[in-house]
Amino acid sequence: MANIDKIKEQFVGKGFVELSQSKIPKTLLWQPDLIFTNDNYTYLVLIKSNNSIPPTYLNRIATIPKGNVISLIIFSQKPSVSDEKLILSMGISIGYFLRGKLTNLSIKKKLPETIVKKEIKKKLPVIDIFVSSKQDIAERKVC
Repeated sequence: MANIDKIKEQFVGKGFVELSQSKIPKTLLWQPDLIFTNDNYTYLVLIKSNNSIPPTYLNRIATIPKGNVISLIIFSQKPSVSDEKLILSMGISIGYFLRGKLTNLSIKKKLPETIVKKEIKKKLPVIDIFVSSKQDIAERKVC
């Protein structure tokens, strides 16, 4: 697994600090290959030698404990656009290890709960209500 060592070197070169495997959260449903920390975030890195990952395993990766934990999958082959969108939509970060270089890191950080609640409160007054055209209501009758 010489690729793991090269990936590790490049993460450390970007300012990440490697953590020991004992720092893996107890409630985690999968085993990361590498663990790093940077800017008060813990990065759980899974390294894939191909571009396929089963959806059930993606669900496990997406289920991470609360806090500043980010799951990151490093692919050695670029997945399809639809697979990439699916992975990113699940809140999983991705990156590529192509031609010996770590590239295209798309880090998805969870927003703090307080910020999310503020955004919800901003949007609540402007929620549109959709009324189905199949309902028979007096306002729709033409006189």
